[in-house]
Amino acid sequence: MFRKVTLSTATEDIIQQIVTAIDDGSLAQDSRMPSERQLAEQFQVSRATIRESLRHLIALGYVETRRGLGTYVHPARTSLPESEMNPEMLMEARLAIEPYIVQLCALRATSSEIEQLGAILDRAEADKTNFESYDNEFHYAIALAGRNSILIKTAEGIYRARSGNLWGTLKARSLTEDRIEIYQQQHRNILKAIFERHPELAESELRQHLETTYDTLFRTRLL
Repeated sequence: MFRKVTLSTATEDIIQQIVTAIDDGSLAQDSRMPSERQLAEQFQVSRATIRESLRHLIALGYVETRRGLGTYVHPARTSLPESEMNPEMLMEARLAIEPYIVQLCALRATSSEIEQLGAILDRAEADKTNFESYDNEFHYAIALAGRNSILIKTAEGIYRARSGNLWGTLKARSLTEDRIEIYQQQHRNILKAIFERHPELAESELRQHLETTYDTLFRTRLL
């Protein structure tokens, strides 16, 4: 089903191939994914690379892990057609819901979930070539820690849209080393507010982060 990947972009390539297989029905909703060993053989990469790719796919809501059973394609995996995914509308939606989601996270996240958020940022700072994937994982983990199932489902739709070609092309053009550094510091500020159980500060830091992203992607094009 899958083809060998280029090692320098292995994780990104694996994610895209699996997403494509889910979208075109080659991997049906609620079907069991091949094992890590089978995927490693098909992609010709290490099992560690497969685990990294699956972690991102879980964060995007494409697959889920069922204890004792394995990894399955998400049974309710739906999304708007990419032709309807306007990136600016996507950012407007993020600005509308994520500042509230992070307040819930600051109030409800467990200590282990906060540690997980820190670990995601550690990995992102060590591997800047996959910044967008870690960025998605960080924001989705915040949504999960907020423990509001309706907002989590809404966030899943947003983060899946961010994995599409329209968003990917736009974001790739805007991501420079300096901008990644800014985003990473903003992520640290958000995490600090969550750790301190300060929902208002977490909301302010996340809103500033999203507004910076919005300005970078859209307003600067008008200057």
